Amino acid sequence: MARVAKECEGLLVLGSDRVDAALLDAAGPDLRVVALASMGYDGVDGTAPTWR
Repeated sequence: MARVAKECEGLLVLGSDRVDAALLDAAGPDLRVVALASMGYDGVDGTAPTWR
């Protein structure tokens, strides 16, 4: 997924995709929102988004 997320302002994360440091770094500094289209936060690395 990180190969797809290049310089964007928002991400819609589906199903088994993982939100981690690699994805957030690939999205770039203009990323403002990450929306999860799933239940719960199992696909989110809890430490990756906190320092951004």
